[in-house]
Amino acid sequence: MKTRLAILALATASVLPAVAMGQSSAPVIAPGEAAALSSELPKELEGVEFVEHLGETVPMDLRFTDDDGSSVSIADLLKPGRPLLIHLGYFKCPMMCSLVLNEAVRGLQGIDWTVGREFDVVSVSINPSEDAQLAHAKKAGYVAEYGRTGSEKGWHFLTGPAESTHAFAESVGFRFKLLDNGDYSHPGGMIVVSPKGVITRYLHGVRFPPETFRLSLVEGSEGTIGSSMDRVMLWCFQYDASTNSYVPFVFRLVKVGGALTVVAIVAAVGLALLRERRARRLQPPTTAAC
Repeated sequence: MKTRLAILALATASVLPAVAMGQSSAPVIAPGEAAALSSELPKELEGVEFVEHLGETVPMDLRFTDDDGSSVSIADLLKPGRPLLIHLGYFKCPMMCSLVLNEAVRGLQGIDWTVGREFDVVSVSINPSEDAQLAHAKKAGYVAEYGRTGSEKGWHFLTGPAESTHAFAESVGFRFKLLDNGDYSHPGGMIVVSPKGVITRYLHGVRFPPETFRLSLVEGSEGTIGSSMDRVMLWCFQYDASTNSYVPFVFRLVKVGGALTVVAIVAAVGLALLRERRARRLQPPTTAAC
């Protein structure tokens, strides 16, 4: 709680002077520069990206095989009051998926909520040749690394036919490409889904600071987890995909700063009036001259 209060105060203090001076920290991209950058992509990465479908509901009826061999759907894994973190990739991925999941574990270890209690995690393989046995082995490793009792109940590694896994990937905007050597080229990141199955946030990249996870889960939970301070923090910060973190929402921080200033002024005036009244009461009565 003290840490989040400090973050909020520091962000407010640092943003207000910048606004007053008309400064901006947003990078300037020259016209046509984005197109030039995209044209430099290797052929293997062309079309590989996340296309955000915020506000849309994930498919509920597609069938997958869970890591214990049972048949499940996303609807089966959604629990009342618990948001869902979704990762897409494949379990034999030589690099990207391990980076994402390893960093996810580190980030989740940094918050006091636990997988299987306040939220759940699902990793979906887009490789139809992978099976539940491989999924079970992958799950065991990451649950052990996470190191919290009971988390295995809320962490699922899913496999399935292309009809299900590829359809699911398409529905959430996960664009990938099958390479000639049998590997997949795909983006890195995670998706936050509400307890009702609505996509509330995309977390891009391979690094997930604990505070990013915390605020995204508060956002995705629809108010079912988190403290009042968490919700204040979420109101004052917005997600920035370029930094994969929540950054101060300038105009809201200006409102907060203004409100705090008014409160401080009112408190100071009230305190001054109170002291003046006390001083008058303590003054001895004056005696009229004869």
